[in-house]
This record gives sequence, structure tokens and C-alpha cells, in this order.
Amino acid sequence: MYAQNEYGPANTWDFSENNSDYAASDGWFSYITQYLHLAKDCGEVKGLYTPCYPQGTIIKSLYGKNSSLSYTHGGILKNGMYIFVKTTSAMNYASWGWIYVDINGAKSPNTFGKDIFGFGIYATKNWNLSEQPKLIPIGMREFANLDFPSLCLSGDAPAGYLAEGNYTTGEYCTGWIMRYENVDYLHCKNQLIKSGEHSCK
Repeated sequence: MYAQNEYGPANTWDFSENNSDYAASDGWFSYITQYLHLAKDCGEVKGLYTPCYPQGTIIKSLYGKNSSLSYTHGGILKNGMYIFVKTTSAMNYASWGWIYVDINGAKSPNTFGKDIFGFGIYATKNWNLSEQPKLIPIGMREFANLDFPSLCLSGDAPAGYLAEGNYTTGEYCTGWIMRYENVDYLHCKNQLIKSGEHSCK
């Protein structure tokens, strides 16, 4: 909100003259983090090696596969949390950018849905390119609410939802936590799939 007050709505932040997804993420990172307690700017993420993390650290999906925080610009906050800002040079779905956090920094497990969580800089409703964006947990935007519980549990990706996040990593579990206030998908996944409930209780 501070950055939007200073630079205008996020859907007007234009770094396209650089014609680079990395340059766009760099610009967004500079806008957003000047209002945070940033201890270190780690630079761009390239491939599976992510700056901020020790050399050789592998980011994991909730489902056990190697993952990454590609096209992001990373930094370390003074409280030890890692933050990564991502956008692209051309957005098409009123999904203007994303912010990822690793809540315990370099400490394990470095896994989506366990200590890495994602938030979208979205219009509230899909396709509304003129709406001033809001920061919304991945999975909580109106057009996706019907799907995020099963996506958190299964990792399946239905066609047409690619702008919302990468389903196979466990990103949708951010929405699960914010909606249901638990991480029970880590403890009784099969029970939840069978019952359709959102708690192990």
C-alpha cells in the first residue's frame, strides 16, 4: 500500500522498456522493499540456485520435487525472513506480481507449503485489468476459491488457472492457511481428501 501511494497503482508500474522479466522484478523489488526492514539485497534468482540461500540449497515443492523461485529478486529482512518479488514484463490476467516469503530464512525445510508461502498482487476478480491490485494469499482470489483446497492437497492444475500460481509446488496452501487457520494438510492429507473436510479434528 505504501508503494502504491508513492508510485501509483501496481498495475501501472511499467518496466517494460527493459524487455526483461528480471528487470521488471528488480523494479518491483525496489519499490516494495524500501518500506520494509531490509537487511540485505540478494539480487536476482537464476535457475535452481536462489540468492540469499547458501550455495547448493534446493527449494522443494510440497510434493517432493525440486522447485525454484525463478524470475524473482530476493532479499533478507532484519527479522531473518527471506522475501522474493516476482513479476513479468507483460501481465495478462490482472495478476500483476507475486511476493514469496520463507518465514525462517535458510533453515530447512525450504519447502512450499511448509515454510515458503506466496501472495499475489492481484485484481480481486479475474480479468479486471483496471482494478487497483491488492495483496492476496495465493488461492484466495474470488475466481479460484472453489479450487484451492483440493489443489493444496493434490497439486493438480486445471486448465485456465495458470496466472494464479504454480499448483504443483504447494503454493495454494497459503490460501488454505489463511482460510482455515491450520496446516492440517501436512498431517492427515488422505483423510482430508476422502472427507472433504478442512481439519483433522
